[in-house]
Order: sequence, then C-alpha cells, then structure tokens
Amino acid sequence: MSRLLPALLLALCACHSPRVEPPPFAAKTAVLGRTEIIDPELGTLGLSFLAEGQSLEDQQALCAIEPVADKLVELNLARTRVGARTLERVRALARLERLDLSFAALPPGSLAALAGHPALGELLLVGLELSPQDLAALSSLPALRQVFLHQARFDAAALPRLDAVAVLIDAPVAAPLETEAAFTLASDKASALNTMCPLTGAPIDAAVVVDFEGRRIGFCCTNCRDKFLADPASYRSKLP
Repeated sequence: MSRLLPALLLALCACHSPRVEPPPFAAKTAVLGRTEIIDPELGTLGLSFLAEGQSLEDQQALCAIEPVADKLVELNLARTRVGARTLERVRALARLERLDLSFAALPPGSLAALAGHPALGELLLVGLELSPQDLAALSSLPALRQVFLHQARFDAAALPRLDAVAVLIDAPVAAPLETEAAFTLASDKASALNTMCPLTGAPIDAAVVVDFEGRRIGFCCTNCRDKFLADPASYRSKLP
C-alpha cells in the first residue's frame, strides 16, 4: 500500500490541475503565412500568404492576422479567396499602410469594407473586377497615395478624382485580361530565368515571380516585384 500511495497522489494532482490552453491561433499561425520585419526599431511587420495562395480563406487568414494585428503595416492577400470578414478585420488594422489584393477572388463591391481606413497609403488591385462602389471607396481613404490598377476591369468614367494619389494603369481597362499587359503574376511551378533580383541583386524568392514578355522573372520580395510592375521599362536592361 505504501508503494501505491505516491502514484495515487500524482494521479489525483493530474486530475485536479487546471488545464493550460494553448494561445489562441497558435497552431494555425505556425503553418500559415510568412512574416517579415519591416522596421526593427518600431517592431512593425509584414504578412504574406504566397505559399497558401488560392487555398487561403477567411478563417485561416483571420487566425494568422490576429496574433500580429497591432504590428502589421503590410499585408499581402494576393491570389487568396478571402472575403468580407477578412476585409472588415483589415479595416481595423490601424497601422496598416500597404495592402495587396491582386488577383484575389473578391466579388465586385468588396472594397467598401475598407472605407475610411486611416493609414492605408498603398493599395494593389491588380487583376480585380471593380464596381463603382469599389472605386468610390478609394476616395474615402485619407492616407491613400498610390493605387495599382494594372489589368483591373472597371468603368473609367466611374473612377473618382483622387488628388495627390498616383493611379497606375498600364493598359486600356476594357481590354481582356489576357491581352491587357505584357506581364502576369505567375502561378505555376516553373522556375525563374534569373537567380538574383534585378532590382536589389539579392537572391530571389522562388515564390515571387512574374511572367514578362515571355520570360519568367524572379524577385527577392513582393516590394521589388511591385516596383517592377509599376514601371517595367525602367528595369528592362537588368532583365535576363
């Protein structure tokens, strides 16, 4: 009996000890998204989902955003399947300065959820179909300074006047997507022709590639890719 007593006491302690729950979202954020330090001194971060792409939906995006919400200044949701729930959460990210929604599976009218965001200065809407309500939402963003509308489909007459905002359009907005521009954001697994980023000279990220004039070009980060998309001619001499 004396030998059994310690074991019984341990069993009783285990049964009555409070259960320690894992931090919310911990399991999912361990495998979803890629974070990048934007400013070490300010502790600001960027979050992207290049690996998840079209498999990423609202619940997964929200789980990944929540633990870093107060630090996010850049968010890349390109090619994802997020919807209104995620965009409503994005509107509450008070420090967010840059948002990439390029080729996301958003229905027309979705951008109304971002109306009034206080800090959003750069918005990438490449390849989206935009309604008049979407375009009107742009004028409600007080910090907006640059919007990318490459390959976007919208009524140019409905585009509001945006003072002090650079609206980047590289082709007629009514043209079919496959003929609008000389480049597309690549989605298959073929390798880039280059190993070093044409903008910085750093090694490329295999997930950040663009098909340009029949060549697959890789970049070290989404920032370099977006700078290239904004003005490909400036970097033509550096391409392989």
